[in-house]
Amino acid sequence: MTEGGRAAIRVIGSAAILLAHIAPAAAHDMPSLPQPGGAYAEVKAELLAAGLELAPDHPSHPDSRNPDLDCAPLATKCRALFVIKTAGGWGRYVVIQVQAADLRVIGVHRAFPVEGLLAIPPPPPADAPKLGGPYRQARYQLIRLGYRPMRRPWPSPPVCAVEPCRKSVRLSEVGCAEDAPICEARWRSPQGRVLVVMTKGEDFAGELYYVGWAPSRPSDPASTNAMGLR
Repeated sequence: MTEGGRAAIRVIGSAAILLAHIAPAAAHDMPSLPQPGGAYAEVKAELLAAGLELAPDHPSHPDSRNPDLDCAPLATKCRALFVIKTAGGWGRYVVIQVQAADLRVIGVHRAFPVEGLLAIPPPPPADAPKLGGPYRQARYQLIRLGYRPMRRPWPSPPVCAVEPCRKSVRLSEVGCAEDAPICEARWRSPQGRVLVVMTKGEDFAGELYYVGWAPSRPSDPASTNAMGLR
């Protein structure tokens, strides 16, 4: 198998793993979830008592019986979203699926990035650079501040250098997951610290999703991400 083929295999399906490394959840952060079968009101009370909160996302079709639930017209199932905060300040989604007819819970699971429910990141640290705009703009800001991109161990995918896309470039520091619209880049600060910049959406023009410092301890699991970058 070619090196490119091996790289592709390592990238496919990596979004969930990437978030697991960036936002690790200790055992006490993620309590056991209720089993399906109970009434939604009872399951909701159990989740709130366990420390979860209702997600900030507003239902597109609030149910008249319980506005937490998102019930599309004529749908047989409804959905409610909860969030639990990890020790690192991330908000992890928990999805509750409910039968529309009687509001019995038929499914409970932690969300996956492929569902479009990326973890809610904590605010940037106070000592991190104040970045704005899409990644293209943030990249220029970092270069002007003396940061240097950290090269990846295999070629990154080509991205559009300008819009409309007339020229493609490869950004040595960027890696993107193929199962969710999320990319990550790492930059070395003038002081030697490693800055993690994550985007959602397009890889070069995507909006900033998370900015934070990588753990300084090499033995920390989060110091090496799912794509092999230190």
